[in-house]
Amino acid sequence: MGAAPAGARGPSREGRDESTEDLETMDVATGLLSRARRMLPEGPKALLRRFLVRKVAPYDEHELGVYVLQRAEEFCKGRGGHPEALQAVRLRKSILRQRHLEHTSEAHQYLQTAFMPDYEQSLFEYYQQQQFLMLLAFLGYPFRGPGCLCSHVDPFLVASSRLPGIRALDYGAGIPYGLIHLLRTCPEKIESITIVDLDLVHTELSEYILSQLAPDKEITFLRITDAESVPDLGGRAFNLIYGKDIFEHVHDPERLLRVMLDRAAPSCLAYFDIRDHGAKYLQHVHPQLSHLSRVVCERSFKSDGQVGGLSEFVRNA
Repeated sequence: MGAAPAGARGPSREGRDESTEDLETMDVATGLLSRARRMLPEGPKALLRRFLVRKVAPYDEHELGVYVLQRAEEFCKGRGGHPEALQAVRLRKSILRQRHLEHTSEAHQYLQTAFMPDYEQSLFEYYQQQQFLMLLAFLGYPFRGPGCLCSHVDPFLVASSRLPGIRALDYGAGIPYGLIHLLRTCPEKIESITIVDLDLVHTELSEYILSQLAPDKEITFLRITDAESVPDLGGRAFNLIYGKDIFEHVHDPERLLRVMLDRAAPSCLAYFDIRDHGAKYLQHVHPQLSHLSRVVCERSFKSDGQVGGLSEFVRNA
């Protein structure tokens, strides 16, 4: 197991586990939220939920980002690369100066689009040619300022307070900051993890980090080389399904969503980014997504507001 950096939370030597106390407090917060759902309109309810999640289960986004960068250095050594390159001043500035990174990444995508007129039919090749820029963006997420990881971590915090044990499907994880955080702070809550993502360098890094954190957990990585393909999820049943920044990148998002929902357990929490993304833009091949909420509700899920900017859906057996 990889050693946690200084400042990482762990079991208290004075008797109680700090993460256990946080989870018990989250149970109290969940009770308050249940009342709020019946009493408050959607806007204030979402604000209250976010406030309670952050207040009773705080996490240091910057420290989580530093932890992932440290694991990336170890990963580079094992891969035969040159980890000292991660200390380059220009690289560190790119990670920390987000506007510069966003402009560079967007310019690269425009250049690819100009020279790949049929890129929509070869999305994996499109992503493959920018996989290190994508990794750079993923590594920079924790350094974008307060709240920068709320959509990545808050849904997992809420789920950990409401589920006795988590059997998670994370589709298109990028770097799965939410699962990394749970495995560092309350690993006993995780029963199994299934991650589906493109067969690119960021997925290799994610697999390395999770396997180091939880070598005895059931962790499955399904790597795909076709953005339109949907892997066989076998007989797994998930009580937590998470999908962010995926549906706008595929031609048939409804098909993908239905396959994910097919593997939902009778009692399940689901978190999806299914807002409309505006006009068609670069690799956003299907930006209009709000109709997918109806697809989820057809499976006996109920819409329950938002957590971390993602739509939350709940189904109880």
